[in-house]
Amino acid sequence: MEGANRYGLDDLRNRLEAIVRGVAAAGGEAIITAGGCEMAVIISVACYERLHEHADTVDAVCLGSGPQALEDRTDQGRDVE
Repeated sequence: MEGANRYGLDDLRNRLEAIVRGVAAAGGEAIITAGGCEMAVIISVACYERLHEHADTVDAVCLGSGPQALEDRTDQGRDVE
């Protein structure tokens, strides 16, 4: 995730409110690390809702009409990403 801010667990512990408010205001995400490894992501509600909308669209297309419907929607100019 390029461009996302990264915070260590100690930083998160000390600055949780500021980090969460920053993510919410920017509509983005913050990656939480420990020992240099990415462990979790904090995302804004707007980002969360977008992810669910896209997942619901893909699920509906795949379950209801098969993979061809996904191609048809893309061909008709409706972006399903």
